[in-house]
Amino acid sequence: MTSQATWRRNGGPTTGAALLALALGLSLTACGAPEPAPLAAAASSVAPTPSVPSPTAVESETPTAGATASAEPTPTETSEPPTSQPSTTSSTGPADSVTLVFTGEVLMHSSLINQALENGGGREYDFRPMFDEIRDVVSSADLAVCHLELPVIPDGEGMEPRYATPPQVIDALADAGFDRCSTASNHALDRGARGSDATLTALKRVGMTQAGTAGSPKGAEVRVLDVRGFRIAHLSYTEVGGNAIPSDQPWRLAMADKTRIRDDVRRARELGAEYVAVSIHDADELAYRPTGNQTKWDEWLVEQAGVDLVIGTGSHVPEPEEADGGAFIMFGLGNLINWRPDARDSVIASVRLTRDGVGGVVAAEPTLIPTFTDEQRGYQVLDVREHRTGRYQGRVKSDLTSSWNRVRPFIAKYVEPLDG
Repeated sequence: MTSQATWRRNGGPTTGAALLALALGLSLTACGAPEPAPLAAAASSVAPTPSVPSPTAVESETPTAGATASAEPTPTETSEPPTSQPSTTSSTGPADSVTLVFTGEVLMHSSLINQALENGGGREYDFRPMFDEIRDVVSSADLAVCHLELPVIPDGEGMEPRYATPPQVIDALADAGFDRCSTASNHALDRGARGSDATLTALKRVGMTQAGTAGSPKGAEVRVLDVRGFRIAHLSYTEVGGNAIPSDQPWRLAMADKTRIRDDVRRARELGAEYVAVSIHDADELAYRPTGNQTKWDEWLVEQAGVDLVIGTGSHVPEPEEADGGAFIMFGLGNLINWRPDARDSVIASVRLTRDGVGGVVAAEPTLIPTFTDEQRGYQVLDVREHRTGRYQGRVKSDLTSSWNRVRPFIAKYVEPLDG
């Protein structure tokens, strides 16, 4: 099975494999490394009110009717084959092009949780300021997807003993403009089925969808997103195991099984998917280049399963990127947000889809936006391209310049210019 979307560089056809090295010389720590313990303050469990109206809740486990809460159309899901004309959430009809944005891991360790509590005046958690500086990038996309690696803390449980995140993180992601998360990872079941259900509930509450975990067999079914007339499937799997999946609930977590993936991609095509993206948690932590196992998996997804775009997760550091015929592999984008002082560089990937002369989907080469997590600004994720402007001075400008100098040899050719 081969990819159905055409991939082009700068508007022209591409042949062979183009390798982009993002092997950054950083010293990172695994997501399980020790750090300061979270504050013990009894913060409110009520999520802070977003600065913009929250989207109407959308069922993450059943097809949605396409409720929206802003002028931008919201992607809708369907598990039914398409009619002769795909539906669209846009009142003006299908778009000529759409932009997809993908980011790496969202891992809220205790340092960031403490900062969120401070942002909320010690009464509640407010993670929204951390994404203020990338909000325009994320919210301008027609579909924005992050990798939510940790589950939400279930009601009645605390920060320990296993990793989990306050539900207010989900409010912040929605406020930043994210529409969807990949959730399959080795940490997805760190809080068991209750944590998985709490995550699904939190996403549903803000109108976000996800792939990778499920609260029922129906929730594990393949669905196709209608993104302004483009029919897109986004699937999520983990090749790295964690807590055991309940034997009576095998649908809880999507493990990377080749038979399953082939069947899922085939089902997505039957449902009318014109472009299939797969997030796969298959990397070794802190490996700057893909392992042999990782390369085999990601190339198999493209060459044998017929996937158009692979988004690798789990490395926590940026890794090389590769064009593979008519598809593209992003082995790893790194952590979108990070607490370590020596591991704050990442990239946001943007993919533009258009139509060819006969209605087929053409995927332009992904463009990259370098980012940097600034602890002294409350762990804000900053756009590194701002080092060229006069917006920041002093220490911030210096930090952004240093970040750019670290990644520039590897990504400069692919960086999207900053307007103005």
